[in-house]
Amino acid sequence: MKAPQHVHCPLCGLSPATVVLTIEQPDRFERAAGVGADGYRRWWAQCEGCGLLIDVLTRPDLAAIYLDAYYSPAVERETPAERYARIMALPRDRSDNALRVRRILRFLDEAGTAGQPGDGRTRRVLDIGAGTGVFLTRFLEDAPHWQGTALEPNAPACAHLRSLDRFAVVEGRFPEAAPATRHDLVTLNKVLEHLPDPLAILRRLPAIMTDDGLAYVEVPDKLTAWLRPATDNILGSLHHYLFDPVTLAKLLELAGFSTLWLRRYAEPSGKITVCALAATMESFKRQAGGHE
Repeated sequence: MKAPQHVHCPLCGLSPATVVLTIEQPDRFERAAGVGADGYRRWWAQCEGCGLLIDVLTRPDLAAIYLDAYYSPAVERETPAERYARIMALPRDRSDNALRVRRILRFLDEAGTAGQPGDGRTRRVLDIGAGTGVFLTRFLEDAPHWQGTALEPNAPACAHLRSLDRFAVVEGRFPEAAPATRHDLVTLNKVLEHLPDPLAILRRLPAIMTDDGLAYVEVPDKLTAWLRPATDNILGSLHHYLFDPVTLAKLLELAGFSTLWLRRYAEPSGKITVCALAATMESFKRQAGGHE
């Protein structure tokens, strides 16, 4: 089946060519926004140039969901605090977030950039789209000499994050609400797939990173469309794109980053994920001793 041609790939500018998955029922967020089931169709189509999977449905603007229903108990069946407690109770070897932290800190340790208590330098991590704060909590448990900031647009989630009293909390969207402080690590965990223009967001990151800072980016893998049920949340209406290692690396390159580490893996939750750690090209050139 040929895909509708009203959208274009943010990586190569071409139109998605072939539909690989048809969604035939609105998800819980669409239902909360009043989208009905009669005649409903939504398609995931593959870009003919780079292979990026793109949600090509023209639909009502669902952006308000992030400020309203995204953490609503009426939609999610639990409050942000209840979700946080449930996930924090998981054994570390069964927790997506705990294993994510382990991967990041292992890389930082091997690169010599993790730092140590008492080394005279304060290291800072900013988690953009912090959600319920599980990732940032786990990170600071394992790296207590770091200082953390959570950036989150959803008011109920921010109220919960403040109640944890573990890190600074900024309510708002990036880049408008970004703190002025520069950070040694900026993380976007399952964030870019929600954004119509992920490239524009990545291009704004260097302004809030230290000269030798790193960006950690994690996104859903497009294999989800073939290996997971059509009802999987990753295939839902709030996601615009699904990546693979090639397209994530391309996205980072276009944004001016050099990918230092990239992995594809299946998480304990069943999610299929691609993640990368990257430095700005300018930072990488300095570290490599390059010159203009």
